[in-house]
Amino acid sequence: MIRMTSTNRLAVSVLLLSVFLFLGISRVSAQPWMETLNNPNPNFFEIQQAFKNYWAGKTIQKGKGYKAFKRWEWYWERRVNPDGTFPDAALALKGLNEAKQMAGTANKFVMTPTWSPMGPTTTPGGYAGLGRVNAIAFHPSNTNTFWLGSPSGGLWKTTDGGLNWTTNTDNFSVLGISGIVVTPSNPNIMYVATGDGDAGDNYSIGVLKSTDGGSTWSSTGLTFPVSSGVLIRRLVMDPNDETQLFVASTSGIYRTVNSGTSWTQVQSGNFYDLEAQPGATSNNFYAATGSSIYRSTDNGATWSNVQTISGSGRIALGITAADNTNVVALCSAASNSGFLGLYRSTNSGASYTLQSSTPNLLGYEANGSDTGGQGWYDLVVTIDPTNANVIFVGGVNIWKSTDAGVTWTLNTFWYNNPPYNEMHADKHAFEWQNNTTLFCGNDGGIYKTTNGGTSWTDLSSTLAISQLYRIGVSQTTNAVVAGLQDNGTKFRNNAGTWSDVIGGDGMECIIDFSNAQYAYGELYYGEIYRSSNSGASFPTNISANIPGGMPTDGAWITPYILSPSNSATIIAGYADVYKSTNRGNTWTKISNNLTGGTSLQSLAEAPSNSNYLYAATYSTLYRTINGGTSWSTMTIPSAAGNLTYISVHPTDPNTIFVSMSNYSAGKKVYKSTNGGSTWTNISGTLPNLPANCVIYQNTTNDLLYVGMDVGVYYKDNNMSDWAVLNTGLPNVEIDELEIRYSTGKIRAATYGRGLWETDVQCSAPTVSAPSVTQPTCAANSGAITVNATGVGTLEYSINNGSTWQTGSTFTSLAAGSYNIVVRLQAMPSCSTAYASNPVVLTAPTAPTVNAPTVTQPTCT
Repeated sequence: MIRMTSTNRLAVSVLLLSVFLFLGISRVSAQPWMETLNNPNPNFFEIQQAFKNYWAGKTIQKGKGYKAFKRWEWYWERRVNPDGTFPDAALALKGLNEAKQMAGTANKFVMTPTWSPMGPTTTPGGYAGLGRVNAIAFHPSNTNTFWLGSPSGGLWKTTDGGLNWTTNTDNFSVLGISGIVVTPSNPNIMYVATGDGDAGDNYSIGVLKSTDGGSTWSSTGLTFPVSSGVLIRRLVMDPNDETQLFVASTSGIYRTVNSGTSWTQVQSGNFYDLEAQPGATSNNFYAATGSSIYRSTDNGATWSNVQTISGSGRIALGITAADNTNVVALCSAASNSGFLGLYRSTNSGASYTLQSSTPNLLGYEANGSDTGGQGWYDLVVTIDPTNANVIFVGGVNIWKSTDAGVTWTLNTFWYNNPPYNEMHADKHAFEWQNNTTLFCGNDGGIYKTTNGGTSWTDLSSTLAISQLYRIGVSQTTNAVVAGLQDNGTKFRNNAGTWSDVIGGDGMECIIDFSNAQYAYGELYYGEIYRSSNSGASFPTNISANIPGGMPTDGAWITPYILSPSNSATIIAGYADVYKSTNRGNTWTKISNNLTGGTSLQSLAEAPSNSNYLYAATYSTLYRTINGGTSWSTMTIPSAAGNLTYISVHPTDPNTIFVSMSNYSAGKKVYKSTNGGSTWTNISGTLPNLPANCVIYQNTTNDLLYVGMDVGVYYKDNNMSDWAVLNTGLPNVEIDELEIRYSTGKIRAATYGRGLWETDVQCSAPTVSAPSVTQPTCAANSGAITVNATGVGTLEYSINNGSTWQTGSTFTSLAAGSYNIVVRLQAMPSCSTAYASNPVVLTAPTAPTVNAPTVTQPTCT
């Protein structure tokens, strides 16, 4: 909890501002429900209630902030303190440092095989996408080499014009990149601004510098402790002095005149944008807060407020080399984040006049007839560097003006709507390359146009920057279905090819564990779709079959599961629990006012007894032992934050494991052997980060994996503490883990770097010399008894694994060579071959009878 004192109130206010920036709430007054943030001690529950009050009775529309708030709510509801106050952001960095220290303790922890990325990395563009792009920068002489920054996936580079992308920043403490500068005279010298300036997915740790073209990075003189909560929105180099750079941030404007060695705060305030006036002799710079435009005429040493625009909630600036006296200011309204107006200066930023205030350039309608928008989240403007009358504005869509902003035509639309270009919604970056090619970064990826916006080309493929909420892993094929923030539900087929199958925000996903032709995907609040053709399409909305229609009280990520006992049985948790025994064709309600209207967040059924079902909100655990006829309210671990995941022991329905989201050291994972009546803390020395999921691997020694805000960790009953499972895994949030038993792989859904997999922890059987009975003449066959030990049920093979049995003795064996292999039944990939293979059974040699030597009887 943050303690408010006279000395830290300013720092805390900055922290809280950055807290509420997360996923789109970027200004205190930007949305009506955020007005409570003006209080000295803002409270999550007060903000949540204000949001509900505002939207009560209103029609939910795209581009008006509803979904962005729900993403923010989902993220923070699990992490706030029980009283609704927000945790000190410094705890996140401290937990990250603990995770790094844990990974580096070689003698204490076992390092495992390297994680490998699995995508998604392909997209058809348009409505489909891969992930958000915040910043773009170019090599000064090689048009095929440029960089982009993502909010939670790091810095990416292409050397072939955007056909292929690579990253080497996975070990950054913060994976958000909000600004990139490449030095024109020496492209080996680069700078990046850390953090996520538009949505606050990451806090900033300052500006980093590379002197080898981005191969390695080090801190500059501008560093922020994560506890300060600072976000950098813009990083700019003086076009006439490469030693001078500027940062626009939530805590003011910072300037360096010695290539980043030291920085000075030259202006306080909450700044959204900063631009340098083009021109070989210019000393002018421009900057903008939410409602005011500033100018410096002395190379950024001092700043003056030249104009305040009433009613503005955020301002984006644009400049042009075509006429460097021109500056434009794109303003979103503080009241509804729609288009307030485009203002223009023709006197080098000394004053501005209104060019237009209609149509609504920041809304989602093709004709701009709607009201409101998302100007607090996606707001960007640029002027053509060769024609000062040509202006592009980016919000949900892109609009273009050819008369300096007086009139507008729609240039791109957020879905396929001819004759407009289709481009993913929510624009965050415009950058010109060589004055001819305009690049755009948005929530789906990166695009470019070489003909003034007549057509756009998507360059996002091979970017692995998806923010995954959930995954579903097939047990019988290599398929995966994944739910992505703002980029739909994607399906990876058995051959490894990804496709887009459901739009919007993708949520929980499942593939039938016994029949992979059935798969399930979900939109927010529990709108569940079914595929019956192995993921090729998801046409059936099975949640609509619930009596009375889909409940309206589902969580942002509504939990639903398949019964481990019967994959045709689906159980879904809204505020009550519903059950279908025919893959969603019909449903029965199996609880009655279970939570009093609070949305369930977790579900689990006991694999050994389908009558045992567990359901939980963040704060309350419920259990039924009779299939839903009656429910009991159980306990949750005391003072351990919010319950995020439940796993049930495979053979004991009363033994459960839960993960907890909190910043309370040593309160991450708990075990109960009596169905949640009492708990044992098994957190050990896990880092002090929120735990998002815990899963059980089917062995007899309670092998567990936990996914946290940074990293994956594992532990079994034979280990005194948790071990880290992070080799090759980026420093990124883990939202869900699933095991594919047939191949012995564990797969991780990350929030910013897509899908990853590595080998599970496997205690392979030990195989010693077998007992062999050689064939004899009397019994013209032999026998082999395999001698092996291991944890769990073992399966044995003597024919190199072509057939298996649970018995260790093989009889009636003909003479020949036999290759012994032993594996774990629950994990077929966890196997051991006998070191002295093959074992040879030798055919018996029948006796040879020659002519006898005979001594005949004689007479004596």
